[in-house]
Amino acid sequence: MKEQLFLLTVVLTVAMCKTGPGYYENVTSVTVSEDYYAYSGHNYEEEWMYSVNLTEDGRYVWNEEVRGEFERFNLVPEACYVTSSNWTVYNSTVFDKHCLSVLEKDKECAGFKCDLAQYLLNQGPVKFYKAAINANTNSEDETAEFISVLGEVAADLFSRVDFCRCGIRTIKNLIQSCLPHYKANLLHTLVRYNEENYTPISLVQGSFDFKAAGRFASELLEGICQKTSSGICLDDLFDMVGQLYEKVIKKTVQEYEEYEEMGPNQKKRAEERCD
Repeated sequence: MKEQLFLLTVVLTVAMCKTGPGYYENVTSVTVSEDYYAYSGHNYEEEWMYSVNLTEDGRYVWNEEVRGEFERFNLVPEACYVTSSNWTVYNSTVFDKHCLSVLEKDKECAGFKCDLAQYLLNQGPVKFYKAAINANTNSEDETAEFISVLGEVAADLFSRVDFCRCGIRTIKNLIQSCLPHYKANLLHTLVRYNEENYTPISLVQGSFDFKAAGRFASELLEGICQKTSSGICLDDLFDMVGQLYEKVIKKTVQEYEEYEEMGPNQKKRAEERCD
């Protein structure tokens, strides 16, 4: 589960982030999380927190594996500097010209993708590491602490980049107006320039109700952004997922393991109790 959640986090990061030359210079081979786990007695090589490095000038950055995902897509300063007027097939990966023109029409939120890119690239590693350390000191369960970390990072991201206003509007525009005509380099890379792979994509783009999907995503995110006693609904959502894991999933797994170790008579009584 943690691997899937981390992969999702990386994919979202790669999909919107930019990077520039020189940013990753002077990165040391010593990681903060390695030092922490060596001190605390944990086996850091098996820990998911082994993803943040400390540079010689004291900055937290993503480790080589995560940075490799950034660089693999060659997302130069696309999120911040490529526009519909200077776009070419050579300086873009994620966005095509039509997509950029759609986002630029919402002038109030046109800079959202750049703000998100800057946050994920610069503040992301710091927040991820600090939240991870906080979770680790309060929980011995790796899955529970990972849920806690994701909740803290997501809450901070939502507040820092105005996600509940510009984020919702940008995502709605992407789904309703960009995806039906999406032809960016990323798409060609994913289908490996194979003509047979374009056919189902064209069918989906021509028949899928993107307007309804955009409204659904917008309403869902607006619900997540509703204010509650603990902040916004997003905070309650991660609390609920954590409780679901602790009180239902984890307990069910533990009871099943106990059931497997029972004798025939004990199993029968346990089954009768469940019925």
